[in-house]
Amino acid sequence: MKSLYLSLSQHLSETCPFLRTIDIDRGQLSTPYGESSRPEVAFPCLLIRISLQRRIDLTPYEQECDATITLTYATDRVSDTAQHINSPRRMEGLKPYDEVEAIYTALQGWDSEGEIAPLSRKSQEPLQLHKGLFAEQLTFETTFQQTL
Repeated sequence: MKSLYLSLSQHLSETCPFLRTIDIDRGQLSTPYGESSRPEVAFPCLLIRISLQRRIDLTPYEQECDATITLTYATDRVSDTAQHINSPRRMEGLKPYDEVEAIYTALQGWDSEGEIAPLSRKSQEPLQLHKGLFAEQLTFETTFQQTL
């Protein structure tokens, strides 16, 4: 999983230069958010969680692995998005959606130079973390073979 994480984070840093933090999800966004405390990330950030849902032995030394990659995007660059807000300010408030779309575009079908089956987005949903943060969670699936 280390090589998958390294490859994924390198690809994201090249294709999504607006991301200031790309890291393993260790609960950084669970930190209470306020004037006196902030999560230990620079925004916008993308936190990565990789889990292996299923492993099938192909030989005693090789397995086929089904992986789920859960990405949490968050930014504190949030402004008003209500219908009555003037258009330039409203468009600025909706910019995080453009960044989420760029992450999706960078990863949908990406195969780490043939090391994994092409990534396929399975879900995307908004997260309510803290007032003042925009957060979205994207889930991708892939399959790869792992050899000892």
